[in-house]
Amino acid sequence: MGSQTLILYTDGVTDAKKPGNGMFGEEGIEHALVACTGAPDCAIDHITKALLQHQRGLRPEDDQTIIAAQVL
Repeated sequence: MGSQTLILYTDGVTDAKKPGNGMFGEEGIEHALVACTGAPDCAIDHITKALLQHQRGLRPEDDQTIIAAQVL
């Protein structure tokens, strides 16, 4: 069995809004990970970039924390 990546995040990530009030949601996380290798640094990088793009310059209303750990 290969390694897996566990991703934990605060609700500030999924609740992040874009202009027009659309939320990032779990779908935003899933979509961000499609092109990811599965490595923790890749997961955090892809989610962070997608989140910033989604918010389009809006400041977060809540904390946004992402933790990724490789499980062997």
